[in-house]
Amino acid sequence: METNEQEAPDEVVDDLVTQRRAAIARRSYVPILKGKQGEQMALRDLAPAMRAAITPAFQLLPQRTDRQLGREFKQIAVAWAGVSTVLVDASWVDPAGTSQHPLIAASDAALANRLPMTPMVSPSSNTAYLAAARAVVAAHGQGAAIRLPPVGWAVGGAGPLLNALLAALRLTAQDVDLILDGGFIATDKTLDLYRAALTAGLPALPRRDSWRRVIVAAGSFPERLSDLPVGTLVRLPRHEWMLWNGLPATSRPIGYGDYGVGYPNSTDEMKNPRAIPLWAQFRYTVEDSFLVAKAGDINKSGEGEFYRVAGLIAAAADFDGASFSTGDAFISAMASGVGSPGNYSTWRRHGTVRHITKVVRLLATPVGP
Repeated sequence: METNEQEAPDEVVDDLVTQRRAAIARRSYVPILKGKQGEQMALRDLAPAMRAAITPAFQLLPQRTDRQLGREFKQIAVAWAGVSTVLVDASWVDPAGTSQHPLIAASDAALANRLPMTPMVSPSSNTAYLAAARAVVAAHGQGAAIRLPPVGWAVGGAGPLLNALLAALRLTAQDVDLILDGGFIATDKTLDLYRAALTAGLPALPRRDSWRRVIVAAGSFPERLSDLPVGTLVRLPRHEWMLWNGLPATSRPIGYGDYGVGYPNSTDEMKNPRAIPLWAQFRYTVEDSFLVAKAGDINKSGEGEFYRVAGLIAAAADFDGASFSTGDAFISAMASGVGSPGNYSTWRRHGTVRHITKVVRLLATPVGP
């Protein structure tokens, strides 16, 4: 039986692939999030110019089931479908909790919500994970991302690792984002070690000019805030920003990645929104620091504790004003005692909007690599 449908000429397909690669490559900032509700709502709150500059990545939390993944990807799609692909790492998820490999389950949930997805792999990915990633690449057509830890940054050390992963994915470097992921940078000493490794390793990076994107990512927000004093504004260094700004000049732009306002290695650093006590706190990103304000338990002392936190931030010289982002508008309103402060999810939402907006604007200024 004859049909009027015709396959697209090869040159048309090639042109579409080239356009897709270019569209992804233009998004030079990759915030690596945990997919918590506050972070999902933050993506939805971003101004159009901020949305156009980023590709969000999600490190899926453990103990997820098919139903939970379906619900999470539906929420992510509400915030992000139609904007760009999302990068997804399912390496923390227990395969025993899903009916099929967690990466496939995540892919099916993304497809059901018309959300393009790009799988993330690393040298520690096992055979089953790589096979699942290969299936996701075929299903979504968005290529893949490789997270290369510092152990692979040494000159001559990355080649075999990257060759093996490209072969397992059956992709060329043109369709792969290479993320040099430092994870948690706890001290200045670690920062210096990473900076030295990248200074030596980046110029010798295999296929340096062929990767779809090269991203240097890390995070430095601490695991817990229990040791911080109550009622004061504390500055914590953003080692990840210092690392990126200290990179050597290369023949291609190096993108930036971080872990938002969360601790990179923890799977549950943001408490249950219904938890008691509810310690008032906010994480406010400035150029080279996090401004962190913490006060007492809202459940015991009332909402005035969060108004106190907001007042500390709004009075800081680094506060950019209510018009900077919806996160800044929230702080400004809270500092004036207007509205309800909400809970941990609310604070993560507004802190993440503020963070991403600040980083995108910093990246748009003529500094750094």
